[in-house]
Amino acid sequence: EERKTYNQIIDLIRNQKAYDEAITQLYEFVDKYPEGDLTVNAYYWLGEVYLAKPQLEQAKQAFTIVATRYDDHRKAADAVYKLGVTLDKLGEKDEAKRRMQMVVDHYPDSSAANLARKFLDEA
Repeated sequence: EERKTYNQIIDLIRNQKAYDEAITQLYEFVDKYPEGDLTVNAYYWLGEVYLAKPQLEQAKQAFTIVATRYDDHRKAADAVYKLGVTLDKLGEKDEAKRRMQMVVDHYPDSSAANLARKFLDEA
């Protein structure tokens, strides 16, 4: 049931681009499955949708939840990277660089670290 609901939300995001509906359903998902297998992914996707809208403060909050509460989760490296991207868009350049460096330092073998290195090289 959890997986089915999650997949329906991802379909809303990827295929239908129904971001407002997806946001509502992501919050309902997190409330219904607070300790679920896909809860961290739901927070991550909340950040992605807010970043796409763009509602940057909300994106920052969602990525921060994954980056701080779930720093050992497989989505953590991506969340810290996306947090850096969000901070950069908000004009918080120094904090964005700090987050990118965190990705490189804490998750050196991740694809997010490669993206973070590229960001830092261009910053």
